[in-house]
Amino acid sequence: MICEEELPVIEIEKVIKSSVGKILEQLELFDIFRGEQIGEGKKSVSFSLVMRSHDHTLNDEEADNAIKKVLK
Repeated sequence: MICEEELPVIEIEKVIKSSVGKILEQLELFDIFRGEQIGEGKKSVSFSLVMRSHDHTLNDEEADNAIKKVLK
């Protein structure tokens, strides 16, 4: 995800947690990249998400919908 440099990572994490909801089991920031490719005043942040339902196996559509909510 590319965002403004001044946007705190903790705010992005809050959005991910609230968007994915109860199926989010683990959230981990694994990279922050800054450079010419991203643009001045911008950063690229990458997260690893583990999603799991306690009562059924998640299907691709459920996982895709959760990610779409985050990106909105």
